Parts: sequence; C-alpha cells; structure tokens
Amino acid sequence: MLSKALTQSNLLKQSRHFAKWVTPKNDHLDPEYIKKQKDLFETTLSKREQAYKMADRLALNEIKKEALQDPTLWWNKLGAMNEEERDLLPFSFVKKYGTFINSINELQLMNKHDDNLRDNNRGQEIKVLDKLLTNEEKREM
Repeated sequence: MLSKALTQSNLLKQSRHFAKWVTPKNDHLDPEYIKKQKDLFETTLSKREQAYKMADRLALNEIKKEALQDPTLWWNKLGAMNEEERDLLPFSFVKKYGTFINSINELQLMNKHDDNLRDNNRGQEIKVLDKLLTNEEKREM
C-alpha cells in the first residue's frame, strides 16, 4: 500500500509541468513580415471589411482578456497555486486536467502549424528549400 502511494506521489510530481504556464510572446514575428501583412490587409480588403475585421479582433481580444483574468476559472486557480497546494490535489484530478491541457496545447500547435503552411503559400516555399535561412542570412543574400 505504501509503495503504491509513493508511486502515485512520484507520478504526481512528474506531471506538474502543465501547471507552470508561460504566456507566449510574439518575438518570432519579423517587423518586415508584420508590415507585409498590414499592406496585404489594406490592399485586399475594402474599408468596410477592414472595419469589420478590426472590430471582430478587438471583441475577441476583450473576451480573451476576461478569461485570462478571471480568478474563478480552474486554469487560473492552478496557475495561482503554490507547491504545497498542488501536492494536495488528488492524482485523478492531475491526470485528467493534465491530459486536457496537453491536448489543448497540442491542438493549438497543430493549428498554428496549419496556419503557417497556408499563409501566403509558405508551405510550398519551405518544401523546395535546401536549407531554412535565418533572417540575418536572408538579409545578406
């Protein structure tokens, strides 16, 4: 019985990585790429469509901010917990929500990958390259 409890305790400690959420940053976005996307937005959409897209994006950002700041949501509670409180969580809870969070993270990564491939035919450009270049190497060419 004691060995089973120790095994569960060790598994619990190993599965704590999901509770240490770090907000992603947009450091990977190149200023030239941002300018190119802004120009595409202005040239391909009418003024009315631009206004709708901007309003939609602002509304979506507000909804996301509310969810990120709501202390009653379980993922915000997990992020605010200290190590002692996390150790008191039952193993079934950690297993269930750890799997849930990992699945969401994997889905977001897949969606990001698909968006990057669809964006301006970037996927086809990458397929024909011999070597991926960094931004510095691109500027040198």
